Amino acid sequence: MAIPQITITPAGRAALVNAEHTGTAPVRISHVGLTPQHFDVSKVGTTVPAEAKRITTFAGKAVAADLLHLNVRDDSQDTYTLRGFGLYLEGGVLFAVYSQPTPIMEKAAAATMLLATDIRFVDIKATSITVDKIDFVNPPATTTQVGVARFSTDPEAVAGAAGDLMVSPRGLAAYVNGRFGAGAPSDFVKTLLTKATAALMRVSLEIKSAALRDEGHGNNLDADLLDGAHGAHYLDWKNFSNVPGSFPPAGHTHAIAEVTGLQSALNTKAPLADPVFEGNVTAGGSVIAKSGYMYVDARGSANPGFTMRGEDAKPGAGLVWVRASDTVRLRTFAADGSTVSSELALGPKTFTYGNNDVWHAGNFKPGDKADKAHTHTLADVAGLQTALAARVAYRSTTDDESWIEDHSTLVVNRSATTGNTMPSPYTIVCSLPSYDGSRGIALGSSYSGLQRFWMRGRHDTRGTTPGSKWKAWCELWHSENFDPTTKADVAGANFTGPITATTVRSTANVFLGGAVYAVLAPNAAAGEVLLRPNGSASTVGQLRVTVGGITWNDKSLWHAGNFDPATKANLASAAFTGNVSAPRFYANTGSLLGTSTHALLAPTAGNGTVYLRPNGESSRTGELKLEVGGMVWNNEHVVWHAGNFQPAGKADKVHTHAAATDIDFSASLDAVKSTVYSQIPKGVTVANGPGDNSMATPQAVVLTLNQSNFRVAQMALNTNSNDFYWRGYREDATLWNPWRRIWHDGNFDPASKANASHTHTIAQVTGLQDALNARALLAGAAFTGNVTAPNLIAGGSGNGAFVQIGDDAQIVDIGVSNTVGLCGLQDRNAGGLKLGATGPTLASNGSALKVQGAFGATGGFDFGSSRRLKDIDGPVPYGLAEVERMVTAIGRYKADYHDDGRDRLFLIAEDLAALVPESVNLHGMPYNGEMVPSIKIDQLLPVLVIAIQQLSAKVRDLSAAGGNC
Repeated sequence: MAIPQITITPAGRAALVNAEHTGTAPVRISHVGLTPQHFDVSKVGTTVPAEAKRITTFAGKAVAADLLHLNVRDDSQDTYTLRGFGLYLEGGVLFAVYSQPTPIMEKAAAATMLLATDIRFVDIKATSITVDKIDFVNPPATTTQVGVARFSTDPEAVAGAAGDLMVSPRGLAAYVNGRFGAGAPSDFVKTLLTKATAALMRVSLEIKSAALRDEGHGNNLDADLLDGAHGAHYLDWKNFSNVPGSFPPAGHTHAIAEVTGLQSALNTKAPLADPVFEGNVTAGGSVIAKSGYMYVDARGSANPGFTMRGEDAKPGAGLVWVRASDTVRLRTFAADGSTVSSELALGPKTFTYGNNDVWHAGNFKPGDKADKAHTHTLADVAGLQTALAARVAYRSTTDDESWIEDHSTLVVNRSATTGNTMPSPYTIVCSLPSYDGSRGIALGSSYSGLQRFWMRGRHDTRGTTPGSKWKAWCELWHSENFDPTTKADVAGANFTGPITATTVRSTANVFLGGAVYAVLAPNAAAGEVLLRPNGSASTVGQLRVTVGGITWNDKSLWHAGNFDPATKANLASAAFTGNVSAPRFYANTGSLLGTSTHALLAPTAGNGTVYLRPNGESSRTGELKLEVGGMVWNNEHVVWHAGNFQPAGKADKVHTHAAATDIDFSASLDAVKSTVYSQIPKGVTVANGPGDNSMATPQAVVLTLNQSNFRVAQMALNTNSNDFYWRGYREDATLWNPWRRIWHDGNFDPASKANASHTHTIAQVTGLQDALNARALLAGAAFTGNVTAPNLIAGGSGNGAFVQIGDDAQIVDIGVSNTVGLCGLQDRNAGGLKLGATGPTLASNGSALKVQGAFGATGGFDFGSSRRLKDIDGPVPYGLAEVERMVTAIGRYKADYHDDGRDRLFLIAEDLAALVPESVNLHGMPYNGEMVPSIKIDQLLPVLVIAIQQLSAKVRDLSAAGGNC
């Protein structure tokens, strides 16, 4: 990559300044942070933005005054895109950053990231920066792989057997001398080697034509005979005379090639210098390094190490280097060799035994520690004297009934009898100090063997003397004097006997009743009451009462605040001017609704009374009677509601009165009309006088209830018409609610109105039957004409919805997102689409997509070919040899398959299946009721590429050898 101009962070620049502020200080880079995000290098903080990981596997050095060479390696299985990096100093300071919008590189899980870059600094000396040196483990160099290789020794160069070593000039000289002799060839031989023909070489050897004579043994020429015998006669000892019977051995040598099998035997042996073993090495005795050191060469990504085993071949101890953490671990194993029993780990900054830190001079200084058994003086403990001075003083115990009033000390009293200040005989009491003497708390306990405890508090408003300011003693309940199992739980109690109470009150939706009827008590948050006659879990028939109104079955109940009878039709002889629509209609007779265990009696025509009987139709126990005048429960108890009881106008049972809360009859009407509730007189006021348009009604008497400026309610009565009105002040919205007219038997007759929930037959709704006849059925509709709609949805969502096309095809929702199938009725796995009268046909037989006719794409065809999409097993095994055996042909498709009469060039699928089986689908195309083979053209492209590469290599070899291409 191009030399990037790195940016020094403010923290990094500060770290470079020396203590004297006269130049730069040396710094050391300890970590490199990587990020896939492009960022503004001028706005970074203490870390690299969106940092993906931080690594220590890097090395570098300054190669010029302004240039730092850096090598970074990541051989993990992480995948990421690199768009920036940062350099961290020892101590975590972000020293410098670099980023660019385009990827620097992308790392795959199976790849090792090796980033080598030169970083140029504009105004900083690169020589002031050092980098933790880390020895990289690069792959070995081969004829096709760039990597690391060592130089061969002279014997290895002479042998010429190793394929992974480099040859130095000295090694090359040793090889040549081994083949031709030291100093060979000589100058004379060099001149011979330059001769172009055998004749010129004979001239140089001065043998002229003698070398061309066919002389010697077996050629029927006698010019070379010695005493009538050829030279071969004198090579056999039996032809000699006076030969001694034996010969003493003479010193002589043989070349390796003259000794049968010697070279093969040497090839199986390891050299003494730098042996390279391909399998396990086993030594019967000790392995001794006479000089230098023994090591394990760590290659690839494995963690190298030694394992020491006993006679039983089970691991006893081991030494391993963990590459990821750069840690050396010395291990001992259990007796069976299956698990590690102990481990000593030594890393760049760690020294542990059994995952626990080992103390050494770097992390433990005995001189800074005290002996386990030691003492301290009061002054030795920081802040102890101050803390003791701030403690509360303690007053000694008393044995009488006297009560000591001292708020600044801890007082303990003890008594044998009960007095005015003690809760019980034989009691010890602790009075805790308070911050101002006006408030306090006292705790008491019986020391007579009884497990009794008391407590009481004190406040200065209770009495006039210190002793009278204490409240009464309260005994505490605990496991010795209170058994919760004999008590009912506040939530969900199951009582085994009758329950009697003057008032039952609940602050949450607590279920009351049986399995077939239920009452849910008020909710503490919303103040609602729920009456459920159909069971606690069901909301069918639910009556819901809240501060804002009443609903039944989630339908609002009408009252004077939301219902005006003048806008409604009479129940008898009603003349509706428009359509009437309602979910149900109820008869106005005393019909029974419900079951034998609970009943609702509908209103009777005579008095308009409704009965709710939870104990059955005939029983009146627990009956709720609703009529125009109000509600009665159990045939005797009037039920209070907003129409006959206003809690806001009542005082608590326990309350006090002040002069301001008395009823004031002198308030003016203007005073109670104020729009600011805090200006209305407190308490209960009655105003009388002529009204105006701002009041509910003229000539009104107004009753105002003002509760301490928090809530205000008013009731107005027209003295001429007996009309009643009420309104309240909304504290949360700081405004008055509108005046509401109150309905009563003088101005509203419920018997003359229809129920809010009622039904009508189709015949009772004018024109409804005709409107329905003009509509299609939702299920099985038979349209007689065209159907037009902005959007036509078939069957809604879900697998199987379809639109019928004629008698043999459907457009079907096949249950896959954004996917529609065109299927035949006879076979839902098959379907086809014809594009134009003479155009192509797109069809499917359930497993393959077939195009009948030409198929083209102006933008070309994109095949998913990214490395990220594939699991690579190795190189393609086919090439030029398979291409040379491929059979090609010219012809036409059969008319019953594709009748266009066009000549085409063919590869035969059956022939290719034997050469490149991956390029053939043996059951690819339907023809005459069976599946025949088809060819995957894209699978042949790699084979053709390899064939061209191999052919190109042969051309280069021929060109290099001087041949003609």
